[in-house]
Amino acid sequence: MLLPLLAQAVTLEDVYATAPPMAGYDRVLMLESGEVYTGGIVILDENIAIWGNGASVDLQTGSVIAMGNGNLDIDGCVFMNGDIAVSVSDDVRTNISNCVFYNNNRGIQHYSSLGAPLIVYNTIFMNNRNYAVYTSEENLTYMLYNVAYNNAAGHFVAGCGS
Repeated sequence: MLLPLLAQAVTLEDVYATAPPMAGYDRVLMLESGEVYTGGIVILDENIAIWGNGASVDLQTGSVIAMGNGNLDIDGCVFMNGDIAVSVSDDVRTNISNCVFYNNNRGIQHYSSLGAPLIVYNTIFMNNRNYAVYTSEENLTYMLYNVAYNNAAGHFVAGCGS
């Protein structure tokens, strides 16, 4: 019964390609509640918002990758089955709220050589095969009101360098 649902799922790449600019963002990906989206995306030098509305994103071993310069704001998504569910580098300022990271290799990986902040709040990290959040010790990282459970390598770690 699950296979027919996934066969009709919209890819996150399709939503990204048609996302309109609004609210000061270059693109706003508006996902629909109760829908399952598949695959990941690569964002380069853009201001992006993903408004999940409780939708699930089955990354199918992929990732949401943001690099270069910009902003990545994500709210209300369930990310599952990814490699690194959300991978951010360079000068991308990142805000993640009200999300669930489940059964990924890593939930969030954030490296910023320029000090761009990572802010994560009201988010659940559960059953990830590695760390829930892996960040560089040079990053500005703010973690507020999150829950982490059963992440195999640990919940939150600040490693040295990228």
